[in-house]
Amino acid sequence: MDIEYSMDQVFIKKVTDILEINLGNEQFGVRKLARELGMSRSNLHRKLQSIKGQSASQFISEYRLNKAMAMLKKDIATASEISYSVGFGSPSYFNKCFHKYYGYPPGEAKFRDIKSSHQEDSSIPIIKTDKPYRNFQIRKIALVVVAVIISVLILSYVIYSNDNLISKKTEVELKDKSIAVLPCMNLSDEKDNQYFADGQMEAILNHLTKISELRVISRTTMLNYRETTKSIPEIAKELGVKYVLELSVQKSGQKVNITAQLIDADTDRHLWSNNYIRDLKDVFAIQTEIAKRVARELKAKIAPNEQAVIESIPTSDLTAYDFYLKGLDYNHRSLQSEYFHYAIQMFERSVEIDPNFTLAWVGLASVSSNIYWFNFEGSEKHKKIIKKYLDKAIALDPDLPEVKLEEGLYYYRTELNYPKAIEILKKLKSEYPNNFQLHAWLGYVNRRMGRFEKFKEYMDKVILMNPSSWGAYFATGETLIMLRRYKEAEDYLKTAIELNPAESNNFIFLARLYLITGDVNKARRLLNENRNISEPVINKTRSYIELMNRKYKLALQILESSPHELIISHEAYSTKSLQIGLIYYEMLNEKQSYMQFQKAREILEEKLMAFPNDSRIYSSLGIVYAGLGMKEESLDAGNRALSLMNVSIDALRGVYREIDMARILMMLGDNDKAIVKLEFLLQQYSFLSVEILKNDPFWDPLRALDSFITLINNPKYQINLDNYESKMKS
Repeated sequence: MDIEYSMDQVFIKKVTDILEINLGNEQFGVRKLARELGMSRSNLHRKLQSIKGQSASQFISEYRLNKAMAMLKKDIATASEISYSVGFGSPSYFNKCFHKYYGYPPGEAKFRDIKSSHQEDSSIPIIKTDKPYRNFQIRKIALVVVAVIISVLILSYVIYSNDNLISKKTEVELKDKSIAVLPCMNLSDEKDNQYFADGQMEAILNHLTKISELRVISRTTMLNYRETTKSIPEIAKELGVKYVLELSVQKSGQKVNITAQLIDADTDRHLWSNNYIRDLKDVFAIQTEIAKRVARELKAKIAPNEQAVIESIPTSDLTAYDFYLKGLDYNHRSLQSEYFHYAIQMFERSVEIDPNFTLAWVGLASVSSNIYWFNFEGSEKHKKIIKKYLDKAIALDPDLPEVKLEEGLYYYRTELNYPKAIEILKKLKSEYPNNFQLHAWLGYVNRRMGRFEKFKEYMDKVILMNPSSWGAYFATGETLIMLRRYKEAEDYLKTAIELNPAESNNFIFLARLYLITGDVNKARRLLNENRNISEPVINKTRSYIELMNRKYKLALQILESSPHELIISHEAYSTKSLQIGLIYYEMLNEKQSYMQFQKAREILEEKLMAFPNDSRIYSSLGIVYAGLGMKEESLDAGNRALSLMNVSIDALRGVYREIDMARILMMLGDNDKAIVKLEFLLQQYSFLSVEILKNDPFWDPLRALDSFITLINNPKYQINLDNYESKMKS
């Protein structure tokens, strides 16, 4: 007897059959599913809402998660491999979605029962037949399909292992030799000795990092646990590590007492501890002994070249070493110029005492590079200073890992020679495959080159190796905005906020995401709910949100109440007067806008004398000159900015200069060229969207133009949050 199925059941069966065929294709989203079904996306969405009470994207995601659960239960591959086989382009994103859906991570799937609410949906029909031969044929075909899938998984694993997996280890193996070093407790009577305690933690952590079989959580991440009340197992679970090393230091005169305790976080059991009471001159030997003992306890082999580096003594002069530790302390404190300059003073004192102290020369190169990278000093003279410090370090010890790293970063951040930087960093990564910071740097360099998918691969590894790396989540979220993968970007940025709620950039870019997707009210709520965060760029963002709703007075009030005249970020060098001038410009108040632009001009021209190669200042001056009616000067400034920074030089920062040029062109009345520039930005990865163009009153002079109307209504550029893919790939 044939079984009858409702039209809804037949439809769901058809949908799942299509999804099954395209299961491993991460690019197969709502748009392509609707195309396969021969219906519009809106009709598909309404149909699934009426049948399942779900959006199309939810249905696809849950189907993939159910398939992943079945594979995990059978233990046919690792969670990372399964994430790709069910169409998740990122293991970290898969882990997050899986945990949110099932309530626990993928690694626990085979040890748990699936929640009844998330069992396979009984409303998806299983088409049966009473013909044994047909059943046999179906089973035969199914076995062949399974065999093919398993073969593909095995082949993918081999290929992925050779190119992508970290040191050819599974997540379990990575955890077996993973360790976090807690911030060192300063037990000295002098509380000012915290810099010395922090220096011991960093030295021991760096030694462990040089042992290629170990996976070590970064110092930056671990400093978040300085004042923690969490237990060792809780910390280890957050960090994804098996072992934790506790340190304390007491320094008195020429004596030092360092206590080290190694803990198995799974059992909260002390595996080993020792108290080293020595003369201060033996501090380097203590650091080496602790690192070697930890490696022995974790059964990690130390290669001869690694042992040579770990056992080397950086300086024979303890005074030079003390100044070096103070330099590290200032360099790590914040991204403020004054701390960088204090650090330089300390490192300079160190090399004056011991000219052969390689790490101190590396410190000088590193801090000077920070000053250049964060635009506190951008002259050619300063670049030569960085190179001088680096060359000195290379001459002293070219094979030291810290020297190699700094050389790679020099070509990345100072020379913008990305291929050279990648060459150096890749070689270093091959020597230290479990150093996730090298994966991060390689990701950042690839991002500047416009290799966004490669960047994403590296960041996925960083997150796998260091799950608490808020910076990796932030950078990935920022990049996914450019790729127009907005839902994923939101998840990453929200995770970054959870991991580091004190970092303003996490909130700024999440608010920008909401503005880019047209949800102005959501952007306002986000910043209103976090009013404790106040700094120049946050105030600028709050003002811009009100501007998008054409609440000009409120936008002005927010800026005018800010005590900061300069509004500086990595992508822009602006002033409060420039931003206020733009609001008056949009209000058609020529007198007030002219006054504000003139004030901004005076400030920016003075800054340009100090930083003659800063593309950000040229862009801002181009806008100011346009507002003052200085057409020739405006175009010169805008073009100079683009010659210094454009998308071919830097795929991330370059888009900001391109957007500023579009602003300049429109303010000068060259609307056709402005629209061409805007379409250029919409056609490639950038932070511009049609929702910005629709809502931002700055673009009002273009609204009546047919070419602008066509541009903002072009279906190719419309935002569909149910579709994770960039329309640019359509």
